[in-house]
Amino acid sequence: MQAEKSRVDCGDVLELCLADDQRDRAEGSEEVLTLRRTEEPRTRVRAPGVHTSSRDIRVEVGELPLEDGVWEVLYTDPEGGGDTPVGTRDCCFSLARNMEYLGQPRQRKLQALRSPDGALLLQVSTVAAYAEVGWVDSGTDTVTVSGRLAYTERPPGSVGAEIVARQRERSGTASAPAEIDSGQFHCEIPLKPLLEAHDPERKRNEWDLWLRFPGDERELRLATHADGVPAKKRKVLYPTVTPAGGNVRIRPYYTVDDTFSLLATEAKSP
Repeated sequence: MQAEKSRVDCGDVLELCLADDQRDRAEGSEEVLTLRRTEEPRTRVRAPGVHTSSRDIRVEVGELPLEDGVWEVLYTDPEGGGDTPVGTRDCCFSLARNMEYLGQPRQRKLQALRSPDGALLLQVSTVAAYAEVGWVDSGTDTVTVSGRLAYTERPPGSVGAEIVARQRERSGTASAPAEIDSGQFHCEIPLKPLLEAHDPERKRNEWDLWLRFPGDERELRLATHADGVPAKKRKVLYPTVTPAGGNVRIRPYYTVDDTFSLLATEAKSP
C-alpha cells in the first residue's frame, strides 16, 4: 500500500490518501492495518480502517492501546498474504496542523512520520500542557513574547495572567503582567528586575519563564515544539541586549529541552 498523504487529524484519526494506482475500493469498505512497535516487533495492535472514498482511508488510532514509542504501519493482506509496510510520499509535517492539534486539551500526542526509506510510522508520546512561543522581540529594556496555550483548556474570552521568571539554582523571581485572549498569550517582560537580582558570582544567570493562570497556581512552561525543529539551543539565536544603566547582557535562548528562557551574563569591558 502506498499513500500520497498521511496525517493524524485533531481527533486522532490517521488519514491516508492512496496513490492513483490503488484507488479501487468502494466507499465504506474496510481495510485492516497493523501497528508494530519498532522497539518490540512482537508487540502488534490491529487498526481497522474504513474507506471514505476510493482513495481515502480513515483509521481511528486515538483509542488504541499504544504505548509511547514509534510504531510501524503495516498493511494486512485480507487473503492471508501477511503484513507489509505502508509506504508514503508525504513528508508528514504541517505546521498549521501542529498548531491546530496543540490547541486542544490532551495528554497523548499521535503523529505520522516518514522513515528515511519512505515507510509510514506513527509516533506516540505523552505530552503535558505548556505555552507555545511563536514570536519574540528583544527591545532595549524588555523582551516581548507571544504565542498560544498548548494541550490545555483555554480561558474564555480575554483574561489577565502573569509571566513568572525564576532564577535557576537561585531564589530570585520576577513577574510581569500577561494577557490571554482566545488561547493566545502576550507579554512584555521588563529586564530591570533581572539586573537587580543578578548574581555576579555566577557566570550564567538563567531565568526560566512560566505563564501563570489567573486565580490559581497553574503554570505553563514557555517552550517551542510545534515547528518540529529539535535542539534549538544551537540553531536559534536571539540578539543580546544590554539594558541601560547596567553591565549585564541579556538574551532569550532555548534550553536543551527546547524550553524558552532568558540568559544574563556580565558584559565584557571595552
